[in-house]
Amino acid sequence: MAEQQAGQGKSVIFRDEKMRTSYANVANVASTREEISVLFGIGRSWHGKGEEYEVDLNDRVMLSPFTAKRLAAMLVNAVAQYEARHGKIDAGSQEGGEG
Repeated sequence: MAEQQAGQGKSVIFRDEKMRTSYANVANVASTREEISVLFGIGRSWHGKGEEYEVDLNDRVMLSPFTAKRLAAMLVNAVAQYEARHGKIDAGSQEGGEG
């Protein structure tokens, strides 16, 4: 279990006993007024065959808009830290890995 400080002097305890890990090299986002869904999957045809690109969707994470905004801020921070250590990421390229 990991512990992280939350606002107003409270701490959050992350319970990971039932956590599962999955890998995705494709992500997409859809939203409604009430929720934002992040779809994760694995691209099947990296080199492309014509106009089609096949993706096997594995997971959908549904978030409230408030949680999605907090996640977006954490991702921006995590990517900035990564780039400070490893260099700028060219998101349009798959060179150097599948990230």
